This record gives sequence, structure tokens and C-alpha cells, in this order.
Amino acid sequence: AENHVEPLPFYSVKLDVNYDSLQAIASESSVAPRKVDDVISETLAGRQKPGQRNITSRHTLTEDEALDAGLEFLGPGYKEIGKPGSGVFRSADGTRQFRMDANSLRGAHAPDVPHVHLETFQGGRKPFVNNHIPIKK
Repeated sequence: AENHVEPLPFYSVKLDVNYDSLQAIASESSVAPRKVDDVISETLAGRQKPGQRNITSRHTLTEDEALDAGLEFLGPGYKEIGKPGSGVFRSADGTRQFRMDANSLRGAHAPDVPHVHLETFQGGRKPFVNNHIPIKK
């Protein structure tokens, strides 16, 4: 039997948006600011052990909370990088990235559940911190 994975609705519906529309989505949602703020804080706190680049959030966010966290984390002036529809967005200063690529949304890699990423950069192509944040509908 072939495994069929349905795309998450928010990826295909809400991916092609700009800052103003993401801000509207975030303000309409019933997001608990504390949880979103906690996820951003744990990302910025980053590496707790030398060499530990990848972390998994202690929080699980809803789809709306994930979009809100991405929007707040990136700030104004972010750009989608890579191919249009890639789901990878970089802050205006290049130090923060929000990633909701198809493989992550399907849970096709660790932590093996649908998730998004908040990432920080300190030069170079690899993130300094890569926070995997599980999502639920």
C-alpha cells in the first residue's frame, strides 16, 4: 500500500502571503502570547551545549501559533528565499529564519512529527540554532 500524506492546509493556503497579511492572520488567531514568546526565547537562548545546533522545542504550537511565532521572529522586511513557495523566510538583517518546508510539515525527518523551524544565523550557510517546533491542527 502506498503511503499518502495530505499536505497541511495552512501550508498550501497561507504560504503565499506578505507581512501585512501574516500580521492580520496572527492578530485574528486566539494565540497565547506566552507560548509563542517562550518558543522565540528558547530559540534565541539556543545552544545549551557546545556544538548542539539542533534543538526540539518543549512546546507544541497550533498552525496559527506557528505562523504567529514565525512572523514575530522575523520582524518586518523579511523575504522568502529560494524558489517561490519554498516556505523558507529570512529576516531583513539575515540573522533569523522561519522555515515551513514540505518535508518538515509532513514530519519526514526528526523529530518525526509535523513541525516548523525557527533558526538563527551567525554567518555561514548553516544555522547557529535550529529549533524544531512540533505543530498540531
